[in-house]
Amino acid sequence: MDGFRVLEGENLESTDFEDAVHWHGVYSELIAFKERLLSDMAKGLTRLPEEAAGEVKAVDMAITRQQLERYKIRRAFWGGRLELNGERSKASL
Repeated sequence: MDGFRVLEGENLESTDFEDAVHWHGVYSELIAFKERLLSDMAKGLTRLPEEAAGEVKAVDMAITRQQLERYKIRRAFWGGRLELNGERSKASL
């Protein structure tokens, strides 16, 4: 998985406060979605044959966990931009 992949419209060079708020929120929503998806997959494993459950755990859940971690890293990036903007605001007072 490409750790440097950006979402459509996302500009990692932006230091704009509104961009930081927007993208932090987008990644928060993606994280919540992936966490629900992982929870649903884990609950569904008991209804699958052993071989199918093993495949879901080894492949599907592993990929989803990787995506989740990438989203958490990117949310932290935008959280840092929010903090940067907060520090700039304090400095200009």
